[in-house]
Amino acid sequence: MEDRELEKESRGAGREELRTALLASKLMERETAAAALDAGWRVERLGDPFGVSSTFASTYAVRAAHVRTLEGKDWQRLAASTEELAENLRLRAGTFAEWVKIQGFEEHHFVVLRSVESGEALGCMRVRLSPAADGYGA
Repeated sequence: MEDRELEKESRGAGREELRTALLASKLMERETAAAALDAGWRVERLGDPFGVSSTFASTYAVRAAHVRTLEGKDWQRLAASTEELAENLRLRAGTFAEWVKIQGFEEHHFVVLRSVESGEALGCMRVRLSPAADGYGA
């Protein structure tokens, strides 16, 4: 196991706390991400915690708008979860957050942004590992 895995880290919460935070949220990907955790998918913290700024929130709003213009159900699913993230970032500017990856045995993984202070899941995006013939998925 890699030393960046959540269970091995002294700061932050572990797998069960992440699962609880996801299920307590209203995020559209909460149940599928929690099921991935239940199935034993690997959990890894990505980088160090950082302060959420209004600029960071605006960046995700722009990304969401761009992804919304792309065709295909996977793109639309990603757009919806990115819109959720952008809104939560806007409402929580000034908090500290961290990225967490849930990776398993499928063609996708989940990227979760959560508050360091509260443990709340601020966003959860299902991301394809490799593009399909149409550039992302049908």
